[in-house]
Amino acid sequence: MDKQTYISLAPLCRSAAEAQAARYVHDEAEREDIVQDVLLKMWEQHELLQPDPQKLKAYAATLARNICLNKQKHRQRHPFLRFLWGEEREETPMPEPAAAETPHSKLESEEMQRVYRSALARLPENQRKIFLMRSEHDLPFSEIACILGTTESSVRGMLCKARARLLEFIKKQIR
Repeated sequence: MDKQTYISLAPLCRSAAEAQAARYVHDEAEREDIVQDVLLKMWEQHELLQPDPQKLKAYAATLARNICLNKQKHRQRHPFLRFLWGEEREETPMPEPAAAETPHSKLESEEMQRVYRSALARLPENQRKIFLMRSEHDLPFSEIACILGTTESSVRGMLCKARARLLEFIKKQIR
C-alpha cells in the first residue's frame, strides 16, 4: 500500500483500535498510547499491507487487543510496575509503605523504590521530565506540550517511549 492510501485509511484504523482498546483499558491516556502504538506498527508495515479497508480495520483491532493483553500480562508478572501504566497512582508513582508493615514487606518496598529511582535516572532528560510531569504531577498532555514547546502528539509519543524504556531498565535490574 502506498503512503497516500495509508493516510486516507488511517482514521478507519484509528477508530477500530480505539474501540478495541476501550474494551480493555479505562484510562483515556493509556488508550491513546495503545492507539498510537497500533498506528505506528501499521505505518512501519504499510508497504506490506493490502489497501482493503475491512482487513485493515480487523488488523488494527487485533493489534490493539494484543497490545492490551501484553500490558495486562506484564502487570501480572511484575505487579510493582503498575504505576507505569497509571494504575493505583496517587501523588507519587510508587505507593508509600503501609503503617503496619512487616520487616520483609518494608525491605521489599525500599528495594522497589531503589530500583524505580535508579531506572528513572537512566532515562533521557526529556523523557524523564515528561514521565514525571505526567505521573507525579498529573499534568495534561496539552500543558506538558506547552511547557516543553512541542506538540501533544510528540509528548504522547515520548511518554510511551519513556514508559517502555523505564520498564526495560527495571526488568534488567530485577533479573
